[in-house]
Amino acid sequence: MKDYSGATPRDQQNRKRYTWLLALWALVYLTSTYLITFEFSDSPWRWIAAAAPSLFALFAAAAYWRFLQNADELARAIELKALALAVAVGFVVWPASTLLAASGAPITGAMNPTVLLMVACYSYGVIKGRSDYQ
Repeated sequence: MKDYSGATPRDQQNRKRYTWLLALWALVYLTSTYLITFEFSDSPWRWIAAAAPSLFALFAAAAYWRFLQNADELARAIELKALALAVAVGFVVWPASTLLAASGAPITGAMNPTVLLMVACYSYGVIKGRSDYQ
C-alpha cells in the first residue's frame, strides 16, 4: 500500500525515523552552541556539549542508511539527486566561507553557513524530486 507520495509504509516509517533524528540532532546542536557560548565557556562540561551533536548525528546517519537500504529505486533516485545538489553546494560554499573568514569577513561563530545551506538544498531537492515524479 502506498500513500500520495508513492512511498511504501516501510519507507514512510524509515523516513520519519531519520527525519525525527535529524530534528533532534538540530535541537542538540543549537542547545550545545548556546551552552558552549553562554553557560559552559570555562567549564569542562563544554567538551561534552561539543561532542553531544556528533552522537546524535551517528544515530541519524544510521537511520538514513537503513532508509536507503530499504527504499525502492524511485526513492533512492530522489535521494541521490537531493544529495548531489547538497554536496555541490557544499563544494562551492565551504571554500568560499573559509577563505572569506580567513580574509577577515565576519563569518564566525558556531553556525556554519555550509551545513545550513547543504541541509536547505537537500530538503529542496527531496521536495522537488517528489513533485517531479508524482
